[in-house]
Amino acid sequence: MGLLRAARQLTRLYRIPANKESRRLMWSLAQRRYRYPGARLCLPCSRPATLTSPCDVELMIGGRLIRLTFDPSDQGDVASLFENFIELEIAEHFLKSIKHAVCFGAHIGTFVLALLARNPGCQIVALEPNPRNFQLLQQNLAQNGFQANLLPYAFGAFCGESWFTCDVSNDGHLITSPDAKATNLMRVETVNVDFFAQEFFRNLEFVEMDIEGAEWLVLPHLLDRLSSGCRVFFEAHNIASHQRQLDAILSSRRTTFCQEKRVGPHGLVFLVLS
Repeated sequence: MGLLRAARQLTRLYRIPANKESRRLMWSLAQRRYRYPGARLCLPCSRPATLTSPCDVELMIGGRLIRLTFDPSDQGDVASLFENFIELEIAEHFLKSIKHAVCFGAHIGTFVLALLARNPGCQIVALEPNPRNFQLLQQNLAQNGFQANLLPYAFGAFCGESWFTCDVSNDGHLITSPDAKATNLMRVETVNVDFFAQEFFRNLEFVEMDIEGAEWLVLPHLLDRLSSGCRVFFEAHNIASHQRQLDAILSSRRTTFCQEKRVGPHGLVFLVLS
């Protein structure tokens, strides 16, 4: 499946929060190959309606079979699979020879698994504040024999406790204070760039970030700490309204490569720092 078609289906999925639709799109994803070499999803049954919740699926990534436990009735889990396949397609040429990486907003671990499958022995730090997602993240790494430093924290602009809300599993985000519209409200531990030692950032070769809008607060501080040659991949929420801010951030830090892809109202941005 090409990137454009996948992006259209992802946009449609966000507008139709129905379990039946999620299963249909899962089936569509499983029946087609992305251009990303070897990235393929194998469902454990012959009909999408018979998918149980949760279930195990097989991801063929970089020639290695990966087992992923997720919930096909959860709109966030299904949308994240689409997003991660699109991300893998964009970043495919830059996912090799990585020894140190960090994932901010790791969800249930699809992208973390892809990094480890392509880079055996890679040392990865992965942050995920949602307790439900964090449990699946731990399970998915363990059942594939992978190890990573997993931290149950949100990544934001300051260190301390924050309010965190989510409608589905992949849209959890920080808010300044609870309001009537907030659902599944909880308190989570939040860390910023100062939580990590300077040496940590100097050694990083790859950064993946999906923190549901907080990227606009942390991106300038994060780029200032990264070394030349580091690859940065992040989801830019509501990119149209933040385009000037993004341009200003990028103009302050030179890059040797920059690519943007629009997926609905959001964008996927990939950078290589000079």
